[in-house]
Amino acid sequence: MVDDGGTNWFKKTKDGLWIGTLLFNSEVVSEGLKTGLAAVGSAFSLGFWDGGAYKDQPGFRTSVVLAGVGTACLTTAATAGVGQAITSSVRAGRQVQQAANIAQRTVGSGRGAAYGTRVHTEFANRVQRISRGRIQTEVSYRNGSVVPRGTRGSVRVDAVRGRPERPKEIWDLKTGGARLTPQRIQQIRRHLPRGCQNIPIREVRPR
Repeated sequence: MVDDGGTNWFKKTKDGLWIGTLLFNSEVVSEGLKTGLAAVGSAFSLGFWDGGAYKDQPGFRTSVVLAGVGTACLTTAATAGVGQAITSSVRAGRQVQQAANIAQRTVGSGRGAAYGTRVHTEFANRVQRISRGRIQTEVSYRNGSVVPRGTRGSVRVDAVRGRPERPKEIWDLKTGGARLTPQRIQQIRRHLPRGCQNIPIREVRPR
């Protein structure tokens, strides 16, 4: 066989572009894309949809297999991501509770606003130490932004998991007879960054 340098592999005719024995034109490409998309739809529906009119097209079965591999990879990634998020939340919750317990034991018993302030201060220090800085404390929000402590019209929360600009979970420390009320939760939510208004807001109480 004489080597033609590959010149006969690529031919353009009125029917379209030939690559070897394969013909590519708008009709062929369009049908191929439709067949591929049908295969993806069948794979992602876990076979509940069979591909309709395209299930008998050449390449459909192969495309379903490939799409199935992609589906499995996406499922594994999503499961791992959810598992990691749950683990992070549980770990942070334990650390916050531990900090609250130690803070009260350190400050001792008491009552009133001054006592609550001392416990909150000790709590913030303990959270930073136990979480190694992964949980932020004494974060203030106003109209969707993080603002300096004491900003007029702002709300301050005691502990935040995640970056303050994109909080994932919030804890409010309560002592004595104080409670985290639904009204207070809604007040906090109104000032959180956009897209974060529905994150968990939890009460933490020394045990």
